[in-house]
Amino acid sequence: MPPTLLGAIALAVANRSEVTFSFDPFSQAASGHYVSLPLYGVIFIAMLAGILMGGAAAWLKQRK
Repeated sequence: MPPTLLGAIALAVANRSEVTFSFDPFSQAASGHYVSLPLYGVIFIAMLAGILMGGAAAWLKQRK
């Protein structure tokens, strides 16, 4: 197995607790725009979003 996959598995096992991800940065109270996920889910989604945005930026830069 690649070392990055082992690291991802270790991250997922160590961070199984639920966190609340809110889409409203100005409200302290829980509004209707939030989702509860395991912490590793939030981390993996953020990594996937970064990969997609970086790929899109590289693709747009190569266009002429």
